[in-house]
Amino acid sequence: MADERVPCYERGWRECPEEPYPFSTPVPPPEPTAIDGTYTRVVDVDLAGGHVKCARCAPYRLEPGTDTLVFDRGRFFLEHDPPGFRSSGHFWVEGDRLRLFNDPNCVKFEGIYEWNLSGEVLRLEAVEDDCPFAKLRQRNLMATEWDEAGTATVSPECYPPNEEAGVSGHWPIPKGCTRAS
Repeated sequence: MADERVPCYERGWRECPEEPYPFSTPVPPPEPTAIDGTYTRVVDVDLAGGHVKCARCAPYRLEPGTDTLVFDRGRFFLEHDPPGFRSSGHFWVEGDRLRLFNDPNCVKFEGIYEWNLSGEVLRLEAVEDDCPFAKLRQRNLMATEWDEAGTATVSPECYPPNEEAGVSGHWPIPKGCTRAS
């Protein structure tokens, strides 16, 4: 049995359902970073460029609704509500640079962004992001500001039951969950 006094991330991805899958290594140590927190924004129909209902949309498409972006000790989680797109991965913070990696939608591609947290508003500006899908990740993350919503605390029930479900998004998300990896 795992020692509950040890933060979950320190136990590794096999024993911690919150840990994004480590497609590449090394993963960041589970230590606080300057960007840690929960950020939200509302994407309206105009910002999204309309509303198109699709069953198999490309990752990171802007859709009307509420987006939640969580940075937590080297791990990031993004979810769109109403239930739809979600992703997770790892990140490093180096000064004003944010490096995203281990994103299941962009497995072999890192994204480097300049970040600025002014008061309770987070702004991201792409430096380099070669994620496929016509730069959708870059457009999504930079579409508008993110408002700080507080510290990341997520219930273990809000995580997928296994790696396949986390990557594919095919699992029932429990009611009340604000994000899933």
